[in-house]
Amino acid sequence: MVARLDIVSIKTLLRRALQARRSCLIPTFCRNFVSVTSVFVVTNRDSMKNGFVIFCSLILFFNYSSGQLIWKVLPNAPKANSRIDDFFFISPLIGWAAMIDSGLIYKTTDGGLHWTKQLDASQPSPARFRSIGFADSLLGWAGVLSYPTAYLWQTTDGGTNWSVVPNLPSGPIGMCGISVVNQSVIYGCGIYNPVSPHLVKTTNGGQSWTAINMSTQAGSLVDCYFWSPDSGFVVGSGVSGSGLGQKKAIVLVTSNGGQTWQSSY
Repeated sequence: MVARLDIVSIKTLLRRALQARRSCLIPTFCRNFVSVTSVFVVTNRDSMKNGFVIFCSLILFFNYSSGQLIWKVLPNAPKANSRIDDFFFISPLIGWAAMIDSGLIYKTTDGGLHWTKQLDASQPSPARFRSIGFADSLLGWAGVLSYPTAYLWQTTDGGTNWSVVPNLPSGPIGMCGISVVNQSVIYGCGIYNPVSPHLVKTTNGGQSWTAINMSTQAGSLVDCYFWSPDSGFVVGSGVSGSGLGQKKAIVLVTSNGGQTWQSSY
């Protein structure tokens, strides 16, 4: 399967492929019919304007009796002016969706059949929610592209109430991607445009945060994924190039919590 995606869409595809491999989001009846064999990320070598091309032996959900792909339209899904920028499910039934253009966060408890608006941060100007992630059914975070006061919000009651994280380090101006490893370790990265490449992390559940300036390794960062407290990758654009549209795509990997990085692509 070959799918052409813009740089915004890579975050959902990569994360879902990795999570599906661990079967944490796949219903029991179809786990035996899921295959994720490889994911490769390539880009136009001359420009990032055309975005990413993803080559995947991707996730195929087969109906046991018919052998057909199972895709369903969710008629009650929240509507966005431009797009739903990110979503995160902690189980096949419970998940959240974040809106970049309206400052809204929605939750479903029945696998997407029905959605409830939990947060409206549209006034005085919308909080442009770009990423969202949860450690469990209660504890979660939402990253913001631009907001007058902060680039990260938090909930401790499953999204019923949200508040701005008060103790964020200076440097980052937005959070494009979030990776929740567990209740203690959370990573975030951004931003893509304007250029401000930083990795943000906590190892104590958000009591304190540190920021790592990535400007020597990347021109911008758009997403991250960590499969352990110390090991993960970030994706974005390279340092060299006359402008953002001329920079090459990069994938950087760390095995020590972001202290050092190696180029994977």
